[in-house]
Amino acid sequence: MATLSPIPKSIPKRPIKNAVSPLDAKMMKLMDSYSNNEPKIMNRHLSFFNGIIPSLDKFDDDEVLEFQMGVLQLLKNIKSCRRHSLQSPASVDYSYSNYTKIDYNDF
Repeated sequence: MATLSPIPKSIPKRPIKNAVSPLDAKMMKLMDSYSNNEPKIMNRHLSFFNGIIPSLDKFDDDEVLEFQMGVLQLLKNIKSCRRHSLQSPASVDYSYSNYTKIDYNDF
């Protein structure tokens, strides 16, 4: 007859909670980038968007959606103006106000 030991053969592991704060995660990412000896080439477009993240973090969900829709609409308008300029280059309006017209009905 086998005797039962009060000590279990294996102890069930508890799930580890993610104890890394967002600030710690950013710091780890920064440290990882410095530990890698390869030169990092930052895309100028990503640099721009990384620079405005602190402002976006202050927005509520509706404001973030409005920002995203505005960016997408601006891209659409610029592409449209480009197509139009290829068809009739003499009549294109290159002013900034031409790009900022947002039609939310497109979404």
